[in-house]
Amino acid sequence: TPPKIEAYKYLTYAKSNYDNEDLYLELLNKAIESDSNYIEAKILKVGHYYNLGEFKEADSLRKAILPNSRISERQRNLLNFNEAMFTGKNDKIYSTILNEYKIAKVDLQTNSTAMVIGLQYVNKPEDMEEIFNEISMEDMVLENCTHCGFRYFINALAQIELKNYDKAISDLLPITNEIEDPYLKKPLITAYIRSNRKQELESLLDKIELKLTDNDWVELNLYAGREYLLINEIESANSYFDIVIKSYTNAEPDDMLGMAYFYKQDYENAMLVFKELYQNKGYNNLFKVIAKLAILHHINSNVSEAEKLISSLDELRDEFQFGKIDYRIAQYHATINNKELALDYLKRSIAAGNIYTSITFQNDPIF
Repeated sequence: TPPKIEAYKYLTYAKSNYDNEDLYLELLNKAIESDSNYIEAKILKVGHYYNLGEFKEADSLRKAILPNSRISERQRNLLNFNEAMFTGKNDKIYSTILNEYKIAKVDLQTNSTAMVIGLQYVNKPEDMEEIFNEISMEDMVLENCTHCGFRYFINALAQIELKNYDKAISDLLPITNEIEDPYLKKPLITAYIRSNRKQELESLLDKIELKLTDNDWVELNLYAGREYLLINEIESANSYFDIVIKSYTNAEPDDMLGMAYFYKQDYENAMLVFKELYQNKGYNNLFKVIAKLAILHHINSNVSEAEKLISSLDELRDEFQFGKIDYRIAQYHATINNKELALDYLKRSIAAGNIYTSITFQNDPIF
């Protein structure tokens, strides 16, 4: 049964305003009000709250979508996709989004979602280019196309994982002249560093420095330093960590400052920063702070305090964490050279639904 035409119009308008969160949600709500049986609109609303990290609200909305015997196979697949998202079953998430992708390959939102899940949920960089090439970008107005940026970003990260650094650069560089978002600079930074193109890296950062917020500037320099650590160029890494540290002369410390000290092996200052953050129990990166404090205490031979802190992470377990705590515990064990335990907790993290990003797992200097 097709949706009512008014509901379909609202959904179409919503998709074209994806980058405007408030308007997107308003239009989805109007689509649902116009046709209370419109499953696609309800599923997109669930996805909206999921992407915002409001998992309990999203799951509540998901559970309110009651399947019945009249729904189609495609609708049932979308419901299965939603269920897998909230249970951390990344293999099922990928198989169900591929079912939808086969039906709607040139739908930007579906195509973009398939790419994100394929690379970051199941680590299949070899699948990305085929999905990316299904949609021609020639006539796209890129600065008004949020999903276009996502697609270029994911495809570049996939090329980097495949060690095709020149292709990542040639595909992405022209796009960064049209889309200013800082997240698109990260794959460029990685490709420049891993292909030993230091001059281009410095030129890129010099060019964009004045266009970035202080927070974005710090984040990109921390990212560059981390990338140099991955190829064991310590001096180059430290030069970027120094930029981060100097940026906090008149700013409140946060975990990025703590990580700059940590990566520089300035453990005394790292301890000061993470202790201060730990005292702020509402800090949004609390798992990270606790794990780093535990590592720092172990480095300082205060093993009992380290073990106490890392054990405290178990008390913070809750639903919809998708392996984040196990990942932090794995970092702790890797740093103190408990390799078998580190690998065990990494596996647990993946089994609980954690994802691969440009700074986790194989891209994390700790591992």
